[in-house]
Amino acid sequence: MNIDSINYTLILYTAFCILLGIFFCWFYQKKMISTQSQEIDALGESLNELLKKYDTILADKIELDKQFAILKQDANRIPEIEEELKFQQKQFSTLQVLNATLEERLESKENESREKLKFLEEAKKLMGTEFENLSAKIFTSKSKQFVEENKNSIQNLLTPIQTKMKEFQEKVEKFHLEDETGRASIKVEFEHLKEVNTNLSQDAQNLTTALLGDSKQQGDWGEMILEKCLQNAGLIEGEHYQKQTQIKTDDGTQLRPDVIIKLPNDRILIADSKVSLKAYNSYMSADDEQKRKAYAKKHLQSVRNHIQGLSSKNYQEGFEEFGSPDYVLMFMQIEPAYSLAQSLDSNLTSDAFIKNI
Repeated sequence: MNIDSINYTLILYTAFCILLGIFFCWFYQKKMISTQSQEIDALGESLNELLKKYDTILADKIELDKQFAILKQDANRIPEIEEELKFQQKQFSTLQVLNATLEERLESKENESREKLKFLEEAKKLMGTEFENLSAKIFTSKSKQFVEENKNSIQNLLTPIQTKMKEFQEKVEKFHLEDETGRASIKVEFEHLKEVNTNLSQDAQNLTTALLGDSKQQGDWGEMILEKCLQNAGLIEGEHYQKQTQIKTDDGTQLRPDVIIKLPNDRILIADSKVSLKAYNSYMSADDEQKRKAYAKKHLQSVRNHIQGLSSKNYQEGFEEFGSPDYVLMFMQIEPAYSLAQSLDSNLTSDAFIKNI
């Protein structure tokens, strides 16, 4: 082998080694670059996560700064809040005292109301019994008196008629034997008797109408019975009760109840008589059930009208300065008339009570 061949082989070997070294370097660098790229990507992701955490921490810091500022303001207001709390505590103590005072007043008012109600119930029971017995007695007495007066009036009217009848009978016997002139006289006497009988019937009807149709007479009769009840209960006019006391209210209204009953402790009870006879009398006299129902309905309406009328007068307000209670006593003279109205409407008493009657 010559020198040129050896050099050529050496050159090729050297070139091969260089190329092989370059290849290994390239392969190593490529692997290193790939690894670094992955690490860079991982670092990028970590950086993004850190940036997100930083943003979150920054937002939390801002929120904490806000809360700190609020807490700082609240801390600055602590003395003011303490003063406000002390003021509210004082107010609460004052309200507690006021509430206790109001509760005492309320309890006192409730006791007073219970006493008033108890007194009214006792007065109602006491006077109700007296009124019922006496009104029935007086009504019976008045009815008997009315019948007796009618009987006397009719008897007074019949006496001259009986006399004339007797004279007429004598004349008939006398004129029976006389001529036609006597017959004409008999006819005249008959006409006269017929006229007297007609007048007698009219007088009796007028007497009945006077009691049932005249409101003034009914009112006077009711007031008389009310006063009789008070007198029978031992009350004396001027000392225990007054009649027809009249006052004038601020708006100029004249108030004049039938009776003012004086009570203990400078209190008074106002009583007013109300008479409902016409429809009740028609109800009692009716022989037809349908008519009785109609008259009973009219009677109930009459009683309700009396309640409404008495309530509208508002006696208790006008006489408040005299110690009048909140209620006015409406006096009905005839217990059966009241019982009839109550049987027709069970709410009658409660409705009246609502109207302070």
